[in-house]
Parts: sequence; C-alpha cells; structure tokens
Amino acid sequence: MDFADLKERQSKPWTERPEGVVLEAVLGSRAYGLDHEESDEDRLGVFLAPSDAFFALDDVRETAKNPWADEVLHELGKMCRLLLKVNPSVTEMLWVTDHEICTPVGQELIELRSAFLSAPYCRSAFLGYATSQLGKLKARLGDPLPADLHQSTAKNARHLARLLVSGFGLWSTGHLRVRLDDPQWFLDFGEQVAGGDLLAAEDLIGNYEQLFTDTPTVLPPQPDRERIDAWLRATRQRALTGAV
Repeated sequence: MDFADLKERQSKPWTERPEGVVLEAVLGSRAYGLDHEESDEDRLGVFLAPSDAFFALDDVRETAKNPWADEVLHELGKMCRLLLKVNPSVTEMLWVTDHEICTPVGQELIELRSAFLSAPYCRSAFLGYATSQLGKLKARLGDPLPADLHQSTAKNARHLARLLVSGFGLWSTGHLRVRLDDPQWFLDFGEQVAGGDLLAAEDLIGNYEQLFTDTPTVLPPQPDRERIDAWLRATRQRALTGAV
C-alpha cells in the first residue's frame, strides 16, 4: 500500500496535528483485506508529548482527532493504558505489517506488544466487543432494511465475526493476525446476517464462547505492567533530555 499517496488524498491539512508522532498505520477494512474503492482510510497513531508538558498547570492532551479525515492519535501514556486492556482496535496497531510512521520509539513499542497481553482482558475485550455488535444487529433486524442500513448492518456483522476470529487467534497462539486469511467469507457472512439471518451471528458468538472456554490459552494471567511502566518512564526521561 502506498501510504504517501493516501496522505495526499486528505482534503485539508490538519494544522493542529500533534508533533512527536512515533507510530501510525492505516487500520480498518484496508488492513483486514475487506476494503473496496469507497472504503474509508482509518488511521490510528501514537504521539509522544513533550516531557516538560507534564510539569505544567494544564493537562496534557491525550487524544487528538483529525477534523478532516478518519485519523486519531493517542498520547503514548494513554495508548499504553488502552493496550493493557487489550482494546482490539489499538492492539491491532502493534500487529499490522505496514506502518505509515515508525520511529525508534514506535519500534520499541511494537517490541513490547506481548507484554501488554493478558488472558482475562483478551477474552473480555474481543468477546465483549463482538457481543456489542450483536446488540446493534438485534436492534436493526426484523423488518426489511433500506439500502443504507443494509450496508452498515453487514459491516457490523463482519466486525463481529472478525473480532471473534482474531480474538480467539490471539488467545490460542499469542499472536494477532490483522490481515484476514479469507476475506470473502467475512463479506458473505455480513450479507447473510444483513439479509435477516440473525441466528448465524448468535450461533457464531456461542461457538466462539465455547472455544474460548475449551481451549487453553498461551496468554499470561496478567500483563507485564512493571516492564511497560519502566519503559514509559525511561522514554519520557530520554525525551526530556532530547535523546529521542
């Protein structure tokens, strides 16, 4: 993927974009292999706020959103807290194979990715997000859907299936595969559910709940918080002296 070309397509410059971006990638359907010509270009990134900003009276901005494009940047400390909860969307950030921006600090964060993982958060996050998608499907399905709702409902169903497959892969192998092996299956599943087959979504969740229960996990019971905390402190100290 030509990330430079994607940058040029943004409609307007983001004048308040934080400095110190250490890691950024295109996620969403383009990362999963589910994209089409009209797919959004969802970007997620991490920025390192100046260390001396934490000594000031005002709070440090922890999240910045591009008003002109689908781009969100989290400050490094907040990103670490989200990663410790195995938040699916931010966890994917450390497992994609292509990054638009990757500084030495960003690479260090990637190398820490296994330290953020824990079995309880993996199960609750991925199954929990999938179940929330099921709630959206139940609220919509029943009467025939108009074209715009059919498309968004199919997307919710694909998201549900992808969360289950990816989450269980992380649970059973310790690695998160972002790019889907068989994107067409997910596209077909989305159309099936949006066409009214809510039972298919319910059955899929039930099957994966049983898989999580029956399959021993390779993930630890707790993340390595001490290692992450030590790295974050050291990184802020290096930034304070201009060493990053």
